[in-house]
Amino acid sequence: MARKKNKLTGSMHIKQHTQGTSNEISFSVLDARKQRADAGSDKSDVSWGVLGGNTAKAGGQQTSSKRGVSRETSKPYNPDKEIARRKRRRRLSRVISGVIGTLLLAGVAGAVGWYLYQDIQTQDATRGQLHDAVALIAETDETVLTLDDLLKQEVNESTVKEMVRLQDGFPEAENKLETARHDATAVIDTLHGSKDREAAGQAANAATARVSMFEAGSDIIDKTAEVFETAQRVEAAWNEVLAADAVAREAASLVADTTPENVQQASERANEAIETFNQASNEFSALRDEHALVDAQVYLDYIAKRVESLGYALSSNAAILIQDKQTAESFNEQYNAADAEAAAMAAELPKSPTETLYDQYDNETAELFDSYNSARATASAADSFLRDYLGEVG
Repeated sequence: MARKKNKLTGSMHIKQHTQGTSNEISFSVLDARKQRADAGSDKSDVSWGVLGGNTAKAGGQQTSSKRGVSRETSKPYNPDKEIARRKRRRRLSRVISGVIGTLLLAGVAGAVGWYLYQDIQTQDATRGQLHDAVALIAETDETVLTLDDLLKQEVNESTVKEMVRLQDGFPEAENKLETARHDATAVIDTLHGSKDREAAGQAANAATARVSMFEAGSDIIDKTAEVFETAQRVEAAWNEVLAADAVAREAASLVADTTPENVQQASERANEAIETFNQASNEFSALRDEHALVDAQVYLDYIAKRVESLGYALSSNAAILIQDKQTAESFNEQYNAADAEAAAMAAELPKSPTETLYDQYDNETAELFDSYNSARATASAADSFLRDYLGEVG
């Protein structure tokens, strides 16, 4: 391969002064022909022969083998035209290359433009999905605000009824929030702008926090309704105790004058009081068995002592009616002793029969309220960001 390259190099040279590019390549033989054309001698006689041009025929004769051969000369070569032709070819090549390049650039630009257009369309559609998710969250605002207000109010029959009624709408609200959370989370990676992505994240936070508020709030409502119902039962039972106590005191006052009529009426009142005490005892027993009232036993013990004392009173009244004074006095002493014990027990009872119940309620719901308030703070922060974001993009 090296030899071949050397031969080619020997037959070509780079001319130093040409019109056109400085490295115009031409064959040396073409230069020679140009010189002859310029001299006007582009015809040449060529002698064909062997050993000086004479050929001997057989027999000793010599015949001249010289003949004149005339070749028509080719069209004179003009290197300037060749250079111009090559320049035109290069210019055409450059034009074609430029056109092709322009078309390629136009194609690339068109593709990029289409991609950007598609991307803008995608971003707009994605922001639309985000706004729809935020709108879905906003549809639960009324339920959230009502719950928040009710949990701050004093527990009573009215508020408990409102809580239970509101709780019935929690499943629908939670379904909306779960859909909004899913949709907001789904668009985070699609959005390009950091503000848009953060808004999507905050929308997911707002939805999740509201669901947590409903979950904690629902547990609080369940516990509140349960405790309130128990409190009503406790208060009703205690009111029976108070009613029985009033009747028992009336019976005791009647025997101050031990006429047969008063004694008989006192016994009737005492039996009425015992019946009412027993009704209260049954209710407190049920509360104890249901573990609804942790200190139900103290009320049962108190009631039992009051019923015991009234039993002694009835025995004393019976002895009075038969004029058995000694027996009457004996039972009366037992009555007074039992009544004093009952009075001592009453002094140890809570100021309100529901006091312990509500203390227990506070302890059991403390963690639920912490969870609710934590979720509420998260929702509030997310809502604040979304309000600013919607104000900017709206």
